[in-house]
Amino acid sequence: MDAPARSGLLPALERRLMRRAGTKTGRRMKTAAVLRAVGVLLRRHPMVAAEMVGAGLAQAGRVGLADLRDHFRTADAAADPTPLTRAEVDQFRRLLARRSADAKVAQEPGREDATEA
Repeated sequence: MDAPARSGLLPALERRLMRRAGTKTGRRMKTAAVLRAVGVLLRRHPMVAAEMVGAGLAQAGRVGLADLRDHFRTADAAADPTPLTRAEVDQFRRLLARRSADAKVAQEPGREDATEA
């Protein structure tokens, strides 16, 4: 079996985390300190450690649900455009009236288009 890890955690876990820390001294020191603190916490206060894990998982669940809620609200808002203002409706009606008047003038008998002349 592997030699015990210096942090008190599983040796494979400690090796992997230290490998991820790279070769920079500051990062390796920080990783070693965190590993040691977690190891001591797990050995001396296992119930507190379990409570911390539970609290972290609960918070992760709350954040995940909030993100999903925001995602679906945004998708619903994109599917349902905002209603037009009264000024926009009036402007649209004037545009339609002008186009239909132009179309009626173009259909009058005896009217010559500039392209046919």
